[in-house]
Amino acid sequence: MKILLINPPNCGKSIPEQEYGIENLKMIFRGEPLALEVIAGNLEGHEVLISDQKAAPDTLWTDIEAFNPDLAGITGMTCEANWVVKTAEQIKKQYPGLTIAAGGHHASCDPDFFNTSDIDYIVTGLGKLSFRELADAIETGTETKGIPGVAKNSPSSSLSYIPRKFSTADLVNSKAPATT
Repeated sequence: MKILLINPPNCGKSIPEQEYGIENLKMIFRGEPLALEVIAGNLEGHEVLISDQKAAPDTLWTDIEAFNPDLAGITGMTCEANWVVKTAEQIKKQYPGLTIAAGGHHASCDPDFFNTSDIDYIVTGLGKLSFRELADAIETGTETKGIPGVAKNSPSSSLSYIPRKFSTADLVNSKAPATT
C-alpha cells in the first residue's frame, strides 16, 4: 500500500522573528520530521513518502498527484491543528477515496478535535505501532475497530477507542527511522 505522511508547514511567528526581526530562523533551525520518520521506518511492506511542508511548503499537491497514495497520515501540534483539519477537507474534496488519518501531539491530547467527516481515523499516543496496524488492516480489508490507539471517526457521536499502553520497550523496540 502507498502511504503519504504529511508534516505541516510552520505555524505562526517564533519569538526570534517577532522580537528580533530574524526572518530566516525557521529555515536555519528546521529539524527533521523525526516522528514521521519513525513511523515510516515501522511500515515494512508499504511504500512510504514523507511530504515535509516545513522544508518544502508548496509540494503537497504535487506529492499527492505524483505518489497517488492509498492512505495519508497528517501529524500536527496544537498550533497546527486547524491546518490539519483544513488540509484534510481540501484533500477529501479532490481525492474522496483517499483514507486520511490524523495524529501527533494534538490528536493525542484532544482527539475529538479531529472527529470530522474529512478525517477517517485518529491515531493517539506513540503512533508507530498503531499506525502500522491501521495501515495493515486497511490494506487487507480487516476490521480496524479494536486497534489500540486508533479511533474511527464518527462525527455524529463521541469517539470510542482503546488507548494503547506503552512501556520503555516501545521506545527501544523500534526499526530505524526512514528518511524518504
